[in-house]
Amino acid sequence: MCARGSNTSHESDKAGQTRTCQGLCSILSDFPSKLAQLRRQRGLTIRDIAAALAVGVGTVGGWLKDYRPRPEVAKRLADYLGVTVDILLDDAKELPISAEQQIEAALRTLPAPIADPIRADVQAHLAAFDTKIAEKLAALDARIATLDAALTAMPGVADALAAGLTIDEVRAMIRAEIARRRSKGKGQLSPVHAQILREEHAAERRKELRAKRAQSSPAKAQGAAGR
Repeated sequence: MCARGSNTSHESDKAGQTRTCQGLCSILSDFPSKLAQLRRQRGLTIRDIAAALAVGVGTVGGWLKDYRPRPEVAKRLADYLGVTVDILLDDAKELPISAEQQIEAALRTLPAPIADPIRADVQAHLAAFDTKIAEKLAALDARIATLDAALTAMPGVADALAAGLTIDEVRAMIRAEIARRRSKGKGQLSPVHAQILREEHAAERRKELRAKRAQSSPAKAQGAAGR
């Protein structure tokens, strides 16, 4: 009897440890908190992210509950948020601290009569910087929208879309063709190829600006990544 009781107790302890481990693993998984923090910093809604990545609202909601996106979707998500995939998904890596946060930490070590004027100057400078970045982002968003519209109307692309392919699938096929032609030393690109390259250049520039804006002041980056 004692032996059976001991075994039952041991099994109960093991089950309790397993439940505890599962709970801790869920708590220690930092991807949802990083995504939530980046979403707040950039003033994005779940619907904004879902629309930008062409996924369902429920999918984004799942990410905030610790479901992980597929690798190709994770790359697009990281690009959209202006961070690297490693920083976004690796629980051992923290989100970068913004310049504003670093300055504020330093100002808190100073007496208020000294810190307050400096803080006001810094905030004014960051506001001016943020306005310039916002204007550049708006111009890039408009350019990318124009490029997207032109791409979907191009011969071949329009046919592929009508056949049931998504625009992302079409882009992937065109990128593969560009890489193939370059590997064979064929420098001449078709208008569709050139259009894709223009899109990618504009998108890369937008990614850089979003990253700069988030690094300088996450509080003022709200809404930038969502446009």
